[in-house]
Amino acid sequence: MKKKSATRRVIILGAGQIGTHIMQSLSTEGYNVVLVDAEENAIQEASRLADISTFVGNATDPRIFFDLNLTNTDMLLAVTDSDETNLLACNMANSYGVGKKIARVRKPYYKYYAGTPIGESFWKNQGVDILFNQSEIAAREIERLLENPGAMDTISIADGNLQVLAYRVKAGSLLIGRRLVGLRDVQRFENLIVAAITTTTPEKNKDSAATRKNDHGKEHTIIPRGDYKIRENDLMFISGQKHAFDGLAPLFDPGLPPVFRKVFILGGNILSHYLADHLQKRFPKLTIYLIENTRKSAYTAKEKLHSKVKVLNVDVHDLAALMEEGLDSTSVYIGAATNEDDNMIGCLMAKEEANARTIAIVQNPTFVHLIPYLELDAAVSPKLLLVDDVLKALHNETYNILSARVHDAELLELNVNPGSILDGQILSEFRFPDNAIIVSIFRDGEVIIPKGATQLQANDHVAVFAHKSAIDSVRFYFEK
Repeated sequence: MKKKSATRRVIILGAGQIGTHIMQSLSTEGYNVVLVDAEENAIQEASRLADISTFVGNATDPRIFFDLNLTNTDMLLAVTDSDETNLLACNMANSYGVGKKIARVRKPYYKYYAGTPIGESFWKNQGVDILFNQSEIAAREIERLLENPGAMDTISIADGNLQVLAYRVKAGSLLIGRRLVGLRDVQRFENLIVAAITTTTPEKNKDSAATRKNDHGKEHTIIPRGDYKIRENDLMFISGQKHAFDGLAPLFDPGLPPVFRKVFILGGNILSHYLADHLQKRFPKLTIYLIENTRKSAYTAKEKLHSKVKVLNVDVHDLAALMEEGLDSTSVYIGAATNEDDNMIGCLMAKEEANARTIAIVQNPTFVHLIPYLELDAAVSPKLLLVDDVLKALHNETYNILSARVHDAELLELNVNPGSILDGQILSEFRFPDNAIIVSIFRDGEVIIPKGATQLQANDHVAVFAHKSAIDSVRFYFEK
């Protein structure tokens, strides 16, 4: 076991992709991370990525908890691949008085049941302070994508009162060549803010901290100013209240159908079944198809799912059969199978042959970054979404935009302290850090989309989109 001295300790159970991602993020933030896994090779590999403590052992072995000398100041994250292991580990850690215990689960029945005794108090009695159901998180993200046709990614904050949507600027868009300052004349953008842009062309200012480390041709993120000229294939992150996005998508993609009528889900696993049931209830006007490639799995799905879900026993590569069922440009094709290759290939074929909108479920984070080059519409990584939520639950401040494929920017949620340097500041009269922008202010239950004349007040809850080069500067102003 390697030693590291620090005051804030987080014990992570599971050295898989989720545990490793969380470990790296927390380690850079100064946490004292202890990583536990039964596989010594996984532990050794993870320890090369960050300065952490490691422990080889089974997550449900009570002797490990004793050896770690757990206290009420510790936090425990149970993120192994076994739901039952994670739940049991939290239960045992609870007996040691661990302060915060978070469990990752995937089976659909491990969740909060609103309006029933199986709510938050039930799970807290089992030793689980926060329960994250990976299938539920992924389904919510896909639900938001369907609610916002044309969006490649969605971020919902402040209990859904504010959202950040990512749109790809497609060929033929009237926005191409237009400077951001000119969007003020476009009525659709009246109550929206362009928070960030992922582009492939570096800014002219080579000394900019946001661009000088990026190679030409690689996507990178900037916090743009008014003179930025919009380019084809730019991925624009737009911030605003939910109603302000109505009718916005066609400005980015003129070929977007006015309405989607059908959803085809490539199935065969827990997530696809959960998704089919969830979307049928959430969007009753849509026709939901679930694709199963064996008679047995098709029969099982039909027996357990909502009666309105249409189960198809079709080979995953048989696009002709799907097109006979109605797969076309008014359809959404969701690759949600266990095999990521099937998801990617299925989406590519649906896009090429039927011009359907495509959403690929991917577990390997590397695949998320391939989506723009494959000309697919969106990728959803349940693991990265889970990492985002866990990190936010831990420190209630920073929401990493991992799901949005932006590794060089973050959305910060910060408070204006009474008497601080920001208390009483008028935005147009204050020089905010370069490569950062305030996208919203939450005050007394109201969402304010800031303008130049907006004045910050004590106890304002502020959302800031910032390039990573500016994060320390942004936090400095809010801490003063």
